[in-house]
Amino acid sequence: MAPVVDVHVWVAPENRADALRRFLADHVDVERPGDDRLTAVERTYVHGAPLPGDRALLADLARTPQDTGAFTIYVRAREHHGANVTVTREGALVVGLAIDDPLESRVAVAEAVVLAAQLEAAVGGTATLLGAEVLLPPQDRDEWRDAETVLHRSGSIETSGTD
Repeated sequence: MAPVVDVHVWVAPENRADALRRFLADHVDVERPGDDRLTAVERTYVHGAPLPGDRALLADLARTPQDTGAFTIYVRAREHHGANVTVTREGALVVGLAIDDPLESRVAVAEAVVLAAQLEAAVGGTATLLGAEVLLPPQDRDEWRDAETVLHRSGSIETSGTD
């Protein structure tokens, strides 16, 4: 797999539904998402009307069976290498896009900075985080703050939601 630059945008819990709706409409191939659990994410976090069994499907996305307070789903993006949606332990949203960077170039990082600012504005985010492909989507504020291999940070997660 070629290297990528990951773009993550933090969205406060109170803006989560609208931000997720917009992100999915603008960036995700919802017809062929690559993970059928995306419909459970939409029902639960966009429409607020999960079906029986949706919470169990989403719990399967947790990093460990004991940690069901947060999850990340990786889906097919329309125009980028990939997309992901994370619901954090605090109930915030982290949306992400991956940009191909086969040459590990500064140009790709510069493009990612521009994409991050555009994505942050489009979804009403409060902060952005860019990293090499080893940067997992943060699933809580501590992971956001302590993220390593970060290429760029902007904004603040402190102004969103409650701590």
